[in-house]
Amino acid sequence: MPTESATPGTPRPPTPRLPWPLACAFASLLAACGQDAGLPARLELRDVAHLRSGAPLLLNDDVVLTFSEAIDGTTVNDQTVRVLDVESGEEAPGRLIISGRTLTFRPRAVRRPDLSDGGWVPGRSYELVLKGYPSAACIQSIDGNRLGRPLRVPCPLTPWVQDSGESSTLFRDGSPDLTRPLVIKPGEVGSSESLPIEWDEPLLVRCPEPLDPRSLDPMEFEIVRAFRSQGSRMPEGGLRQPESTLIRSVSLVSNFAENAAVPYSEAGALLRFVPDSRLPIDSSGMPVPFELRRRVGAEATRLVDFSGGAPPISVKFWAARRDVAGSEKPESFEFDFMNADEHATVLDLSSSGTAFWGETGRVEIRYPRAAGNGSDGSLTLQGAMGKTSLHGTRVRIPAGEELLLPPKGLVVIRAQGRIDLEGDLIRRTTEARVPMWEESGQMVSAGAASMESLSDWLKMAEESNQPWTVVIAGGDLVVRGKIDVDTPLLLVAGGWIRGRGRPKAAPGQLWLLGKGGGFELPHHRDPRARANVDPPLIIDEPIENPLREPLTFVAFSSPAPKVAAPRFWRAPEITAYERPGGKDTVKVQYLRVESGAFSEEGVSQAVRYDEPMGAMEPGGSGGRVRLRIELTVYPKRGRWDPPFLDRVRLSWTPEPR
Repeated sequence: MPTESATPGTPRPPTPRLPWPLACAFASLLAACGQDAGLPARLELRDVAHLRSGAPLLLNDDVVLTFSEAIDGTTVNDQTVRVLDVESGEEAPGRLIISGRTLTFRPRAVRRPDLSDGGWVPGRSYELVLKGYPSAACIQSIDGNRLGRPLRVPCPLTPWVQDSGESSTLFRDGSPDLTRPLVIKPGEVGSSESLPIEWDEPLLVRCPEPLDPRSLDPMEFEIVRAFRSQGSRMPEGGLRQPESTLIRSVSLVSNFAENAAVPYSEAGALLRFVPDSRLPIDSSGMPVPFELRRRVGAEATRLVDFSGGAPPISVKFWAARRDVAGSEKPESFEFDFMNADEHATVLDLSSSGTAFWGETGRVEIRYPRAAGNGSDGSLTLQGAMGKTSLHGTRVRIPAGEELLLPPKGLVVIRAQGRIDLEGDLIRRTTEARVPMWEESGQMVSAGAASMESLSDWLKMAEESNQPWTVVIAGGDLVVRGKIDVDTPLLLVAGGWIRGRGRPKAAPGQLWLLGKGGGFELPHHRDPRARANVDPPLIIDEPIENPLREPLTFVAFSSPAPKVAAPRFWRAPEITAYERPGGKDTVKVQYLRVESGAFSEEGVSQAVRYDEPMGAMEPGGSGGRVRLRIELTVYPKRGRWDPPFLDRVRLSWTPEPR
């Protein structure tokens, strides 16, 4: 049985029916499992807990079956054991737990306020279906004895009335006399012993016991900034009013025991609180204490556990700003090239592509070997494309123009530098469409490796000559026009993929390989409308330098420093790699943040300074800067060995010296 399955729909009132004759069902079921004389030994069902007790199931109750012998776990699967909605035939989501002679079905935890996402849904009837002899696939004991015959175990739920106006008992509380408070455990994010949460991220809070999802209400809570009493003065005018932040939403991430290893007494809930706005943090970015509490005037018993008890709500935690904490000192700032938040992803129109930032601790060039040899030179394309394979140094479709691709076979457009699709790229094939990969991202061909290099895959594609469309940019791939093809489509960029609108391709066969991908890609349940942004490929770099023209890759930083206002800059400290004796260059320039010229169209015309001292106004008025990092690699004989930037440290003094 799958651990998860499709979420049931909205709860509906129960269909009128006679009460379940639980005691009769229990007796009949056990009689059906009795050992018949003259038959070989077989596995028998000895006990069904809820039928023996005569009580209907609550929404967090397990179905516990006890057999005559220890069960062979390999014979328990979604073919031999199923829990079904009697009316719809849908699977009830949950998990099967085997322990000796006992088989337990644990329904999926209910987390939504409408109770529609659990294993048991109010107002529905369920039964557990067991396969037995004479079926070849059936439950067996560890000695190989089969279940004597197929069985259907009724799983009646407690009666439920929709919109009853009162909180009907739908859950079983393992500790009805105990109500525990909400907490952040020591060592978890937000606690005083651990890292603070970010000022703009959700807060995760635990309750040591499960909670009734119907009682979730964001209007009940607020977050207030706590002020330390030690060493602080009373503000003028009396006590300071706490700064309050409302809660936009509250949801249950988990609720009660999800696996057999957790005793019911230790089951609990994990809640996710999303503040309505960023938490108020000082410009210093230092961690600040906060408290999650019940909002003033809110109903005192709104949030309740399974027995109706209201847990105390006073959760102390810490929050901070990542963008100012850590890398900034009183008189210096060092960029963290592992942190993508310090990278401004704007396009520099004077460059070939966007430099790689955010994963390796460097600013570097990620150039795909499959970008071709550039033998066709700089190309401006329009009309009907006569060739099926292009090797450009740069490729452009002008705005207002249309490029019609050949209808048959593999079509590949490559450029060593940037590809600008300002006009429209159109293709209509006359051949049967064969997928590049399955929509799950797995290889179509049996026995193929789960991941392979882009270059090797492209060789395979050229040999098979399937009606596929491939566009590969060594630098950025910039789409301002329309891509409308009816074949599988793969877009690749060594820099960034930047787009407007949404490319059209064969259903479920739009694949993007590279950073970025700003297309309007819908999150849709229909797999045919889904864009598969992760093909099982690795971008491999060249072995030998293939370039015909120099390529320049650029990356911009976020403003620095975050808090200080420097008055006088010292010379920056830079650690970079440039090939000894080569022409490859690393250049770090500075843009004055106050200039305001920071957009795709204007950034390349913004004033640049090779030293940060030049970014200051006359008279030393100070100011913040952005880095403009420029990496240039030139054509040359020999191995591919591009430059990279490893470290930049800015420093200043508060006053000129």
